[in-house]
Amino acid sequence: MFKKNFYNEYIRYSKIGCLISNIRIFYYNLKYGLINLWVWRKVVWRNRGWDHSFIYDVLEHQLKIQEKYIRNGYNIRAEQVANDIKKTRLALTRLKEDEYIMQTDLVFNIKNKYLKKFSNNKLFEQYMIQQDLDYVFNMMKKHIQEWWD
Repeated sequence: MFKKNFYNEYIRYSKIGCLISNIRIFYYNLKYGLINLWVWRKVVWRNRGWDHSFIYDVLEHQLKIQEKYIRNGYNIRAEQVANDIKKTRLALTRLKEDEYIMQTDLVFNIKNKYLKKFSNNKLFEQYMIQQDLDYVFNMMKKHIQEWWD
């Protein structure tokens, strides 16, 4: 008799506990889903399918959120990781704005550490775009697994 009552009580309370747990999960998902919709509203509103700059918008916005989260988090290397994310985000901003103005005919190549001379603005622009693309996606390829708290 005792086992049967204990089992029935256990089942009854586990069903109630499961229901309460499901309600909590639903509330949590609804709350943070609405917060995410609010945070991402401007990016989603500007979405246009004909240009690559929207992909840059999404990446830049996510990196901005991640940088803020890591700076305020508990990561041991928070400052270093956040600075890497910030540099990547700034390169994405340059790519998105697409304004590379040649102010000098000499450019320092970061990867190979040499000065390169350009004769016209179009070559300079293509070179700088490629250098920023390489920087952004190499940083993401190397460090994206570390960019969490």
